[in-house]
Amino acid sequence: MPQPVTSSDSGHHIQTPTDDALPDVKQPQITSFLDDDDDDEELNWIHGDLDEDDDDIDDNVNDTSSIAFKRRQELLNQEEPSIGVKLRSNLTVVAAVVAGITVACVKFIASAITGSVAMMSEGVHSLVDASNDALLLIGTKKSQRKPDVEHPFGYGRELYFWTFVVSVVIFFFGGGFTLFQGVKSFMAGGNVVENPLINYIVLIIGIVLEGTSLTIALKDVNNARGERSIWEYIRNSKSPTNFTVLLEDSAAVGGMIIALIGIALSLLLKMPRLDSVASIVIGLTMATVAVILLRETRSLLIGEGLTMDEVDDVVFIVEEDPAVIKCGRVLSMYMSPHDMLLNLDVTFDDELDEGDVLQAIDRIEAELIDEYPQCTSIFIEVESLNQVYRQRRDRREAFEEAEEDDDEPRIPGPRFPKARFARTRG
Repeated sequence: MPQPVTSSDSGHHIQTPTDDALPDVKQPQITSFLDDDDDDEELNWIHGDLDEDDDDIDDNVNDTSSIAFKRRQELLNQEEPSIGVKLRSNLTVVAAVVAGITVACVKFIASAITGSVAMMSEGVHSLVDASNDALLLIGTKKSQRKPDVEHPFGYGRELYFWTFVVSVVIFFFGGGFTLFQGVKSFMAGGNVVENPLINYIVLIIGIVLEGTSLTIALKDVNNARGERSIWEYIRNSKSPTNFTVLLEDSAAVGGMIIALIGIALSLLLKMPRLDSVASIVIGLTMATVAVILLRETRSLLIGEGLTMDEVDDVVFIVEEDPAVIKCGRVLSMYMSPHDMLLNLDVTFDDELDEGDVLQAIDRIEAELIDEYPQCTSIFIEVESLNQVYRQRRDRREAFEEAEEDDDEPRIPGPRFPKARFARTRG
């Protein structure tokens, strides 16, 4: 036997108060039912006592190809890469891993011949980078598995987990080991570098190759970040692979430049310890990159959502629908860079019937998917006007507290009202 669930709603006849004033309104009750089984006979009972001639409701209940459904399918079809593209992508990553291991071996050989601790640190650096590429490939593959019974929202967070593992590898095996070897060599008085020409050739070739990779990574990040600074992009990006590659390439180029300078100065000034100092600086550089990655991937693992400006934008989109009185709580969480959950509490016009509300929800979902294609699961709950105003007040207070930690104040209100009103619905 289905159990009744009661929710309240409010219409246009109620005078809209400010967010600070919570209206004490006795609102009319709308009763609906939740079905406990799959009986076809109770299909219409889900929406209460419906008129058999109510075509709008019947069409909406029986329509399996709603606007939102079609829009999501179109996006999925557009984003699905071909088999050839997937194969080339995999080969690129595998080639990067093989190249990284090869470069690491060359650096280790050069270190053994010349006795440079800085060159050995660079060998460790290249080996760690190659391992990280392999781990990111594993994370990407695992994150693409389809949802199942145990993981109904999919495996998207596998990418965040494996990026976190990459951060740990960089910190302990990259920064920690390199720093230890540099300090150990420094305490022993440093090593005299012999046959430095080998080191110069290996490092210069490495700088050119890694510099090319860094240029490509920087170009991709610049295209993605828009008007934001690189640091803001790293802070707000939900795709850790992008900024991980950027940080790794930056550390690789910087580490080889430091090693080149350290070896050259140790010979020119006849101070063997400068080679050890270069190894220490390389270790600190890798540790710094690891801390940044640990901080950002930890935040993604815990669960990041939309920014404050994006929340304002979502509220504006929802309230733009003529069936909506107010939008209250907006809860969001990224499961992967292209997979986000979105939960909304909304007050609808109480003069609308159930079919009109269903159609309004369908329109709202389609608008949200158009603007935020990463929304793969949208849940809209009907709430009373009193509750929605309390939620709006809580949201404003939370935003004000967050602004106290920011250097630049936000501009209150919807972010893109002119663009929103200029758009027409499909």
